[in-house]
Amino acid sequence: MNKDVDLWMKQATDDLKTAQSNFRSEIYYAACFFSQQSVEKALKAIYIKEHNELARVHDLVFLSKKVELPSEFLTGCKYLARVYIEARYPSEIQTPSELFTKQDTEKCIEIARGILKWAKTRI
Repeated sequence: MNKDVDLWMKQATDDLKTAQSNFRSEIYYAACFFSQQSVEKALKAIYIKEHNELARVHDLVFLSKKVELPSEFLTGCKYLARVYIEARYPSEIQTPSELFTKQDTEKCIEIARGILKWAKTRI
């Protein structure tokens, strides 16, 4: 296997573990962010394998189309795409740490788990 693919997939897996750790610590915004990051890195690993180059984008929907992610995961990618911004920057009325709930976080982690499981079958 291509070393870059291995490294990106390992980091995707580690980011999911970080999301789960933050969830257990009730740091929900960070758990959501790392869920998004794990999916982005897993999709990039597949992209590298298929195109022999890194896609320098953060758009999960774009990446999902490029690697032919099954349509059942597309809604999850759209959900996580908004997390990429919302989990990092305060809005006019609240901070990321106030925005994300336990239920939001469970959804983010569930989406990431499903996509990573699929991604591992493509590597």
